[in-house]
Amino acid sequence: MEVDLNKIFNVSERYIENLSPLEQAVWWTQHRIFGSELTISHWTDEKVAPEFGRGDGSGYEILQQAAEYSLGARGVSVEIGVREGCGSKIMIEQFKKSEFPKLHIGIDPYGSIPYLYKDTEHVLNAYPNEMRDVAIPELYKLCAGSNVDFMFFQMTDEQFFKRFADGIPIYMNNTEYIINEYGCVYFDGPHTTKTTLNETKFFAPRASLNAMFIYDDVEEYYDHDVIESYLLDEDGTWAQIIRTNVKAVYHKIKVK
Repeated sequence: MEVDLNKIFNVSERYIENLSPLEQAVWWTQHRIFGSELTISHWTDEKVAPEFGRGDGSGYEILQQAAEYSLGARGVSVEIGVREGCGSKIMIEQFKKSEFPKLHIGIDPYGSIPYLYKDTEHVLNAYPNEMRDVAIPELYKLCAGSNVDFMFFQMTDEQFFKRFADGIPIYMNNTEYIINEYGCVYFDGPHTTKTTLNETKFFAPRASLNAMFIYDDVEEYYDHDVIESYLLDEDGTWAQIIRTNVKAVYHKIKVK
């Protein structure tokens, strides 16, 4: 049975009894995740074959420089929202310059789940598992035989926070390590003020000295001023490096 998503999203809670049982199930699932204030938006119906390393934005030279500047920071590097692997590829290539072993992780649920595109919009069928099947193996290959290790977590940012709030278990040299420190984070996942702020609140206290935070699509998609105000508070822990109409970068200059 096909479900008319536009029909479902335009129905208020008091009228859901007019929907079929399947439509009601979809309604409750989506409204529990997104809330009724969001509108639905469709990604292009054009089928484009996934291609490793292809980006959908600009300003990647800023990401490259920030990743390089973070080489002296301790801890794990992260990309939230891996997509076709462009951001992680750029970051890994910089981390290979390090004299020390580095760990880079990618967090992305894929699975064509609804994607928080803007504060008031989400899109459907944007990032399928077929995209994962192209990007993730290539990122592992990119790290093979180098000083950079890669780990992929197919889950939402919220699921990652719930499961790894006390650190990520790492196994090497006959030893288990629990790492709960981050040296570089690229925020390119859900583009809403609430989710980006929640991500920032998770990683900021776990960020090491000289850590770099890079944010994508900081104009038009969400209110980045909220995130910037949180980071640039009165205690001077973070400093802004650059903010353009595409990306913003912040440097942790002291620890509390």
